Amino acid sequence: DFYLPFFHPVHAAESDASGQRAEYKRWVQKMRGNEEGDELVILALARLCGMAVQPVQQSGYRVPLMDPTDSGKTGWITYWGNDDKHWVWLRPTHG
Repeated sequence: DFYLPFFHPVHAAESDASGQRAEYKRWVQKMRGNEEGDELVILALARLCGMAVQPVQQSGYRVPLMDPTDSGKTGWITYWGNDDKHWVWLRPTHG
């Protein structure tokens, strides 16, 4: 459940919650194969490293700020860009 908000693109907000949860569970099952899981990896790294990450994706996904340790409250946020092929670190900011 912790990772669910980081799974869905913007259009998913229009569907019902039970449908989203079922789709999420199917996706997690496919992760055992060759399914992509960029957002989960970034969120896991953010948790491990204690930093806030704001993904910026070209594909249309709108991912919320990934800040599992509340480090963004200090004003430090890293921005990572995605061109649908690679993730690149863009820049840190300090508020």
